[in-house]
Amino acid sequence: MDIATPKRSIDDDHYNAGLQEALDYPVLDLLDQVSAAGWSKREAFKALAEVIHNQPLAPIASSRLS
Repeated sequence: MDIATPKRSIDDDHYNAGLQEALDYPVLDLLDQVSAAGWSKREAFKALAEVIHNQPLAPIASSRLS
């Protein structure tokens, strides 16, 4: 699934809302795939939240953060 490109500047007050909207369907699609593979959707949601929470601690190249 493609993720929509930004329609506003990163300095715009509504930038984050647009990003949330762009991520909504891809995240739901991911959770559907996880569920179809036999994992609990509720547990997958919690695991995804942990993965996201831990990202700043992971050694990520700065080019992936832009």
